[in-house]
Amino acid sequence: EEVEVKEVFVRRASERILLIDSSKFRHTSTARFAALSDLTTIITDAQPPAALSAAIRKAGVELIVAPPVSPPHPAETA
Repeated sequence: EEVEVKEVFVRRASERILLIDSSKFRHTSTARFAALSDLTTIITDAQPPAALSAAIRKAGVELIVAPPVSPPHPAETA
């Protein structure tokens, strides 16, 4: 049922943004709710492998690699 709900969201959305951490790049799932070409933007924490980057470009999806977040300075957490 969760997949069906996500499919409806994808069909109705004007922007479809996937937020994914790089540890998921090499994993496959048994459920799929959208094709790469259904997305408008992918936001991640590291550059995807070359083949995936090429597929993202070919699909016309914007890729945003977020800069690393620095841990807070000890004085800021006190």
